[in-house]
Amino acid sequence: MSCQRYWIYLLPAGEPPSTQVALERAMASRADTEFLVNMTVETRLDVQAGYMDQCILVEGEARRRVAP
Repeated sequence: MSCQRYWIYLLPAGEPPSTQVALERAMASRADTEFLVNMTVETRLDVQAGYMDQCILVEGEARRRVAP
């Protein structure tokens, strides 16, 4: 997941959400992952009192190549 928070719904804090960062984090979440299958990429907006989070979420099944 890669997120950016907006205070008072207008003032961004931190780097903007990145699909590449979310993908790298998804692959790093499991040791020896070389690629993901059945992958989904979602954009989420979570609105709370005084702020909101805009996030990109990457999910998939971790796989690695097997030697022939």
